[in-house]
Amino acid sequence: MQQAYQEVQGVVRGVGGLRSTGPRAVYPQEPAIAPIPEPAGEPANFSWAKHWYGVCAAHDVDSTRPLPVTLLGKNLVIWKDSSTGRWSCLEDRCPHRAAPLSEGKIWPDGNLSCSYHGWRFDGSGACKAIPQADSAEQEARAAAAPRACAVAHPIQERQGMLFVWGEGGAAALEEAMKQEPPLCTLTQEAETHGSEVTEVVGYYTSDVPYDYTALAENVLDPSHVPWSHHGVQGDRTKVTYGKSGMRKTGELSAAIEPIRPNLKDTIISFHAPGLTKYEAEFKQGGRMEMLFYMTPLAPGLSRIIMHVAVSASLPAPIKLLASLRPAWWEHIMLRNAVLAGDAVFLAGQERILAQHAQQEGATWRNLYYMPTSADTLVAALRQWLDDKAGGGPFGSLRDGHSPAALAASAALLAPPSRREMLDRYNQHTVHCAACRSALRTTTALRNILAGAAVLTWAAWLSPLLLAASAWLGSGAAAASAVAGSQQPLLRLPLVLGAVALTAAAALLTNLRSRFIFINYVHAHR
Repeated sequence: MQQAYQEVQGVVRGVGGLRSTGPRAVYPQEPAIAPIPEPAGEPANFSWAKHWYGVCAAHDVDSTRPLPVTLLGKNLVIWKDSSTGRWSCLEDRCPHRAAPLSEGKIWPDGNLSCSYHGWRFDGSGACKAIPQADSAEQEARAAAAPRACAVAHPIQERQGMLFVWGEGGAAALEEAMKQEPPLCTLTQEAETHGSEVTEVVGYYTSDVPYDYTALAENVLDPSHVPWSHHGVQGDRTKVTYGKSGMRKTGELSAAIEPIRPNLKDTIISFHAPGLTKYEAEFKQGGRMEMLFYMTPLAPGLSRIIMHVAVSASLPAPIKLLASLRPAWWEHIMLRNAVLAGDAVFLAGQERILAQHAQQEGATWRNLYYMPTSADTLVAALRQWLDDKAGGGPFGSLRDGHSPAALAASAALLAPPSRREMLDRYNQHTVHCAACRSALRTTTALRNILAGAAVLTWAAWLSPLLLAASAWLGSGAAAASAVAGSQQPLLRLPLVLGAVALTAAAALLTNLRSRFIFINYVHAHR
């Protein structure tokens, strides 16, 4: 049973051990894959705003206060009506004086008030109260005016995830209801047919300091895993010729050989614009689905949400073991470290692309050399972005005249500092209920142990200090009498206790840092 559990965990960890599903890859002097075609004229009319985006796991939201979120460069606010369980989303701007509604208060009736002047809004954005009105009649007239309404975005909770429609306004709800959000197929089947599904990895969320295009590239590129994540999730010493090959199965999907011995071929697919899936079948029956939600927050800032589900029948003890493993432990020991391994590369890559775009009008076509099939999906994604999606959610860097492109270029030319790139607290901990709680507990326990250590050391040192004081005041004989009056047998437990408390406090200090900041240096791995 332990072996079976390790195999399931290996699916989650071992994306880097890849083999080609087709013939062994060859590496002649000329590229082994077809040349990348030039953009096919004007891009298709793909609207980034007319789609559902995963913004957060519902269980991570503090339902007692509004939650500010950013989507496609727009500031939004989300809150939950605790009496009905209904979620609402508005643009984070009060129509009165443009104060952020995310600093407001949720009332028992489920409405949200702006804390600046008390204007109150329901989930549709309709204004329900204007405390500064001269009379109830004036309040009713003013609140009914279109300009008194906040702009609402469609929102829904599905499979424990909150999805927000990228566009707001009166027509957005009708349009949004015609489209399903991107969901986990295994969970859908379980909900429809009552089949069994096990959540191997719950929703793990992190805001990463690089643009959507870099994130989407990275997720579609499993060949980087043994290199970027050596010793964390991959092993570069096991990479050999032919282990990173891809066989294209569709415009934006490809097959790779099993990522674990107990799996069949793995299919990687991009579901525009915000989801990449890794899907595979177990040889003994059952399936695995690994989802990466990729949400464009703003130029140079994205959100990734990971989720893994398995339909294979697992023994009860293994399910129990998986359920008992704290989510926060996996987050601080594995998931945060995986993203840290990519952060410096991707932020640097973006800066180089932006610099060359600004200085010489160069694009990824000029700067990327991709001669192997391992880059099949990266090339396909970039081609899709150019041909059908305007270069990305914030425009192509080649289009230096659009406001979106200017904003994107400015953000990417000024990358975050290393401290900001590896800031675990603001990227993940603040968004994760389990890690927030674990950090509070760890900090409180560390402070208690540190205080107890100080008191214990003081108790152990006090006889020595008294003896030293006596020696200075009355001579060696008095100091010897003071020291001799203490009980030597009590002093050994005191020093042992002080050492143990100090060590425990130090261990908790180290653990606490894993929620906040850990430097990641590839040269030392």
